Amino acid sequence: MIKKKVLFVFGTRPELIKLHPVIEVFKKSNKHEVKVCITSQHKELLHDLFEFFSFTYDVDLVVMKPNQTLVSSFLDIMEGLNKYHQEFKSDVIFVQGDTTSAFAGALFGFYNNIKVAHIEAGLRSGSLISPFPEEGNRKMISQVAFYHFCPTEYARINLYKENSTDNVFVVGNTVIDTLVETIKITQEKEAKYKAYFEHLGVNFNNRIILTTMHRRENFGTPLMDICAAIKEFSAYCDDAQFVIPVHPNRNGVMIRQQLSDCKGALLLPPLAYDNLVYLMNNCFVILTDSGGIQEEAISCNKPILILRDTTERQEVLEVGAGLLVHSDKVLIFSYLKRLFEMRKFYRSMTHKINPYGDGNASQKILEIIG
Repeated sequence: MIKKKVLFVFGTRPELIKLHPVIEVFKKSNKHEVKVCITSQHKELLHDLFEFFSFTYDVDLVVMKPNQTLVSSFLDIMEGLNKYHQEFKSDVIFVQGDTTSAFAGALFGFYNNIKVAHIEAGLRSGSLISPFPEEGNRKMISQVAFYHFCPTEYARINLYKENSTDNVFVVGNTVIDTLVETIKITQEKEAKYKAYFEHLGVNFNNRIILTTMHRRENFGTPLMDICAAIKEFSAYCDDAQFVIPVHPNRNGVMIRQQLSDCKGALLLPPLAYDNLVYLMNNCFVILTDSGGIQEEAISCNKPILILRDTTERQEVLEVGAGLLVHSDKVLIFSYLKRLFEMRKFYRSMTHKINPYGDGNASQKILEIIG
């Protein structure tokens, strides 16, 4: 039997989290020859996942360079894929989401008449500049993809509005596949994870506000306003502790400048994925500008305040699990106050039916590809 050649291309931590279960089911299939190409767009954040997943890859394009631009990284990925294509001529190329790696992988596949499979297709914020460049990337990927694997019906409708109607499948979000398994592992090793965080200074007698801030559109004044709200609420509420993994980008520098003297804020280095999942599952509220965490928060039954003007995860808003607070100091403070002081309001944002599926998205994708 001739095996179908499948290539997975990714470069960032969220991509690996969401692609890992898909890669595993394809590797276990006897119908496919699977190769994995990492671009190293964010390689320093991937190492913990390689270890946790016992993950191996076949080729590293090593595009990460000091002061790289979106253009230079895109060109380097395309050139690297072109060289690897001479060795492995795939029948299907998988990309996930909306990164530079995903867009470059999709366009490369299109240029070489390879069927492009887009995981997490159909997300739209409605604004090309928020998030930037992700909204533009995912819209362009949709134009060249052969398979569109949507996480929700809402995403499918977005594609239909853009006249993308062929090979569109609602399968759920593969992040839930990974999250379900990771939560199980962290619960089995509860003592280990709790001790790790207590050693770092996390006080589980307090109500933890897991906070992540890394979007480029929040840099500058918006980030300063968010930090100001954190300082104000810390002063107001004695039993609140903001636990903030600091991303290794310029936002991280500003966060340390603004919050290093805030007693209610604990600044941590970036967390390994399993540690982040443990904290999500054991915090009180999540305050974030992350896309993936919006999806995961529902599974962890945590209210989420979204530090963005728009979100492509409209389902989070529609089921009532999340609220857009932008970088508005008044909104951030007032919603935190309501969540801390009004049990009915808190309960209204938890235990929602998960719009992102039941953890079997990867198997569904395998069955469709055949």
